[in-house]
Amino acid sequence: STGVCLTFFKPQEEYIMLKIEKRAGLVFKRVGCPQSSELASVLSEEVAAKMLKVAPANLELFQEKAQALIEERDAETVVSQCLALLCGYVEEVKQNSLLASRAGYTTVKMVNPSGIHSPRFVLQMVQQLLDRPAAMGEVRLCEDGVSAVFDLESKQAQRLVEEQAGNDRFKFTLPSKLPALAVREQPAHSGGWGQRGGGYGGGRSWGRGGAGASSRWGSNGRGGGRGGSSYSSNGRGGGR
Repeated sequence: STGVCLTFFKPQEEYIMLKIEKRAGLVFKRVGCPQSSELASVLSEEVAAKMLKVAPANLELFQEKAQALIEERDAETVVSQCLALLCGYVEEVKQNSLLASRAGYTTVKMVNPSGIHSPRFVLQMVQQLLDRPAAMGEVRLCEDGVSAVFDLESKQAQRLVEEQAGNDRFKFTLPSKLPALAVREQPAHSGGWGQRGGGYGGGRSWGRGGAGASSRWGSNGRGGGRGGSSYSSNGRGGGR
């Protein structure tokens, strides 16, 4: 039989998951925190499937109003509004950060072709470039060795990317999904950062998947739910 195994962990326990991976001969794949747009896509598919089950005779009860709405607006807008209502997306949806799912923050990716080996280096450079204290969350180094990602207050994130567009040394972008992150091999010290792949910063770190952690790992599937970090293998994780 096959199934899904989810393991929730704290950032400072990430090195333990690496040991499990090596000893068990498993390959874990990191799954980023689901965004509102991803959840809306899944919900709309479920609603669309249910709409096909509506008895044809019942449609006559709504056809007059449906025709009136289409005449007022285009059909695509009307259908989109109906789907949004049925999925519970009435108020404006605000995206959370990819790295820690923090409201009001945006995940920024920094690339330095010469290499990035320390979260502190990223913090110092961002502070200098913004010329003011930066509202930053944890900094995570990427697997490629030349980039890092971090959460930054959304307005500051947009300003950083726009102002540094012509920077010859560093490149800043707003990724739509998380790149592969370097795994911490040693425990992180309280309040700061560990060794390889360590994070630096004071932001609260949490995500979707379980209570109290910052990322999810999985293999051949997707993790779900609300909370924090998990490793999973071979399938889909769910829950809210």
